[in-house]
Amino acid sequence: MIGLNNQDRSLEVIATSPINIALVKYWGKVDEDYIIPWNSSLSITIDQNDLCSKTRIRLVQADESDEQIELILNGKKDKVTKRIMNVVNAIRERTEGVTIKQIRDGNQIETHFEKEELLKMKIMIESENNFATASGLASSSSGLSCLSFALAELFGVKESFEGEYSTFARLGSGSACRSLYGGFVQWHCGFSSRDQLDSLSKEELSRKSIAKQIDISSESMNYWLDNLQIAICCVKPEKDQGLTKEIPSTDGMKITIDTSELMRARLDCNLPQKHIEQLTMTLENRDFNSFAEITIKETNQLHAVCLDSYPPIFYINERTKKIIKQALKINKEKGKNIVAYSIDAGFHVFLFIMKEDKEFVLNEFKDLIENDMDRLIQTRIGREGVKIIKE
Repeated sequence: MIGLNNQDRSLEVIATSPINIALVKYWGKVDEDYIIPWNSSLSITIDQNDLCSKTRIRLVQADESDEQIELILNGKKDKVTKRIMNVVNAIRERTEGVTIKQIRDGNQIETHFEKEELLKMKIMIESENNFATASGLASSSSGLSCLSFALAELFGVKESFEGEYSTFARLGSGSACRSLYGGFVQWHCGFSSRDQLDSLSKEELSRKSIAKQIDISSESMNYWLDNLQIAICCVKPEKDQGLTKEIPSTDGMKITIDTSELMRARLDCNLPQKHIEQLTMTLENRDFNSFAEITIKETNQLHAVCLDSYPPIFYINERTKKIIKQALKINKEKGKNIVAYSIDAGFHVFLFIMKEDKEFVLNEFKDLIENDMDRLIQTRIGREGVKIIKE
């Protein structure tokens, strides 16, 4: 849904995209340029009515003296990073031009932009999040998926193979490829063994490292859509701790891969893939107790390998630990898992609760909500991923 201004031959598209939270975690890259992960991951998409990025991109006629790309993030001019340029360049390379169809005076009019004209146009990006950026709430996943999808639309790029859009998003941020879809999404690492990894070129590996929705029955998917509730605990920072992570995820991953013996053991045992298979079966069987156990173990392992890194990496804070302890206490007293937690590289906590237990569980967190959280966002699974919108 591309807008065309006939007076100045500018093009515009607007997209929104949800965040996602990994249940089976990805932490570490085989290749920093192509963003190929050391292991596959599985995520859950969050309803974008509650948390999303919104991106407006305009292609405008420009002369050679103009800067070719301008980025406004949350109302302020921001740096166009190497990763953003990687996304832009990959999509520019694939364009063959675009045709815009409009209805004027009851007649359909087509306006065509050749590839050469598109490549000379200035890209103006305005993006905003309705939540804190770089705080552990996965702003890169929504922001970069939004950017890549909108750019592909503007440049008239269609998928040449299933999952190609996710490879564009992945170039900006690994987790962004999972935000293209709703529900439960797996990002495939692109290889099944170290031998296969060594035998593939980077280009071959990139085509294989795609995201797609997991394969479970519609009945099971509807069960989770109808019953699984999500509460996002926006944890207060500690004294002298800001909302922005002290160690960005990219830096943290590299430190862990280079120094953590626990991480090597996790990869050697292929635990992430085993957990993906177990979790997929659990989702098909509609088994919250097992869902919670796998999800909790994955979060614990992520933060364990961070602590095992040298120097150690701390993302959670003391308030985060209180929420973890309370969740475990509730499950122990109930004799089964009725609440699960997941935490990415930050101190905010995602709680997963079945609808029937939600009132009880949140009441048990009442004191922590009042004293240790800035706010509690109550949401659900996102049924849809990135989308083009019209204003």
